Amino acid sequence: MQLRKTSVSVSLKRSASPCRRGTRGALLIAAGVAAAAVVGGIAGIGPRGAAMTAPAMAQAPAAAPAVPWVAAAPGRVEPKSGLVRISAGVIGKVEQVLVRQGDKVEDGDLMFRIADEEPRARLAAAEAEVEARKKERDDQPATKGREDLRRAEDGIYLAERALTNARFALDQAITNRSSHSGREVAVSDARKALADARDKLRKEHIAYANAQSKGGIPSPNRLESAVIAARADVAVADALLDKTRVRAPLTGTILVVNVKAGETVAPSAEMPLLVMGDLSVLRVKAEVSGQEETGAEPEDAAGPATPEEEGEPAQENAAAEEDATAESGSLRLARIQRAEQQSQKSAQETLGVAMAFEGIREELINNRVDTEERKARLKELIADPLRNISEKMFPELNTRLTEVQKLHSDAQQGPQAAQLAIDETERVLTAMNEVLNQMLDLETYNELVDIVRSLIKDQEQIIDGTKKQRRSVLFEP
Repeated sequence: MQLRKTSVSVSLKRSASPCRRGTRGALLIAAGVAAAAVVGGIAGIGPRGAAMTAPAMAQAPAAAPAVPWVAAAPGRVEPKSGLVRISAGVIGKVEQVLVRQGDKVEDGDLMFRIADEEPRARLAAAEAEVEARKKERDDQPATKGREDLRRAEDGIYLAERALTNARFALDQAITNRSSHSGREVAVSDARKALADARDKLRKEHIAYANAQSKGGIPSPNRLESAVIAARADVAVADALLDKTRVRAPLTGTILVVNVKAGETVAPSAEMPLLVMGDLSVLRVKAEVSGQEETGAEPEDAAGPATPEEEGEPAQENAAAEEDATAESGSLRLARIQRAEQQSQKSAQETLGVAMAFEGIREELINNRVDTEERKARLKELIADPLRNISEKMFPELNTRLTEVQKLHSDAQQGPQAAQLAIDETERVLTAMNEVLNQMLDLETYNELVDIVRSLIKDQEQIIDGTKKQRRSVLFEP
């Protein structure tokens, strides 16, 4: 029977104000999602039963209303927008990080800032050059026939500078709000000013297009060309300065933060500094075959042959079988490639969790507020195993998946390579499950430590009270 792929997407709406989780709880969920992602990607390689490791259920009425069908397939829960991975636009030192895991941001909000002394100096020099060139141009009469176009060019330049200033004013308002020195109304006013500046620039572009559409416009003279070139330098300097500001590309929630103030960052697609998504609607994406879609077994779905089918030419049956085989091979290859991508993403997410726990441990050491045992457990039982999973086990899994991709059409070696990849995946999941258990044990351990500290504090208060009572008895006349 020929199988065809059907994508199933289920949307899950969330409440307007989701609860904020603690740091450990969020990291626990992140590690769990990293494990589930690999399961969903690799499950399609193995036998059908193995694909049920992380099922996404899709239910719908069958052809007969009284007989519903249920199909199970590997799936992944993700935000409506998907996971948006954000990296730095330029190399530099991070001056300030304004977001934390779980924060909500709006489209265009400043999230972190890179050192910008050099880009600022270039922009200031370019703007000064524009003013000098413009003064020289204005001292001479305008080229006849270019008056309207020159006014439109001046209008666009002024609107662009106003837009840049409005964008930086919004960045400053968000920075002040983050440090609790600014008010929300200031951010709202800055957003409105930015929207007005964008609208003004749009109108100036329309005016420039109208002026340029007139026929017979002469070429600019030497002074006018110098102004145009100087303004182009300003645009380049402005773009470089803007790259030092990493802003939210959409309205959503910060899911992962892998950047700190003081770190040196560089553009990299492999290791994103921030991961965000729109959590207002969650969707479950899964794939079911044509067989699962009909809800019948292969022999039932095919049904008894009719006289017309029995009389079909043999070449048509052979062509249909060949098409089914080709489509099945393409589906297997797509699943293998998707599993490899999911493995790489999970490796990055796992490394991010490891770095977060290392950061927690460093804070405990710097502040001297924790026990040596708990600091050792954070490093030896959680952070180090997660790094080992990300830097050693996931690369080994990727090697296995690459081998599966090469041999997927080999009837003999293909299944063996797929089984080795599944075995490696199980080893990764076992290692991650051990780390998750250590996280849970650490939570229980922390609760016990807090209880013991509370008991010690109560005991000290009782002892102090007893000593005061004895002193009062001894000094009574």
